[in-house]
Amino acid sequence: MPEEKEWATLTPEEKREVRFKRWLEAPDVEFISPEARKAYRERVQRLQAVLLMKEPDRVPVSLMGGFFPIYYGGSTLHKIPKQKIYETIDYEICPWKSSV
Repeated sequence: MPEEKEWATLTPEEKREVRFKRWLEAPDVEFISPEARKAYRERVQRLQAVLLMKEPDRVPVSLMGGFFPIYYGGSTLHKIPKQKIYETIDYEICPWKSSV
């Protein structure tokens, strides 16, 4: 696909292709090793296959815990100071640590 084409004139499929290509190439990411880059590309390709309704090599899983760990740990949002949640993370009292 030609890069010089204006974004506004691209079809939704072409826009998706551009986004997928940038996601896969990760131009602003410095990988610590060639193996890390390869593993990243495999994961991105797996997620792209799922998004395109194709069969991936493995089923990707992404857990979205939200505030579940707080409740699972026996606490509530009212008991944990907002400072501990949003400003600094004290991993010794962090309920997310025990729920993983």
